[in-house]
Amino acid sequence: MHLPGMWIVSFFLRQYDLKYNKVPSAMLTNIDLLQTIAEEKRKTFISTGMSTMEEVKEAVKIFRNNDCPD
Repeated sequence: MHLPGMWIVSFFLRQYDLKYNKVPSAMLTNIDLLQTIAEEKRKTFISTGMSTMEEVKEAVKIFRNNDCPD
């Protein structure tokens, strides 16, 4: 588990009730963080600049499995 990323989502960002989420490409391989964000079921933008196609596909799968909006 990547604790700094989890802390940001759990304790900081949630207090603002944001309409959207955004995941930077450097965090696209942090499966625990993606799962936590996906559980919010918000529209989420993911940056892919530093990622492989397999990493992108895995991230998209996590959001789809949590019924997040397209």
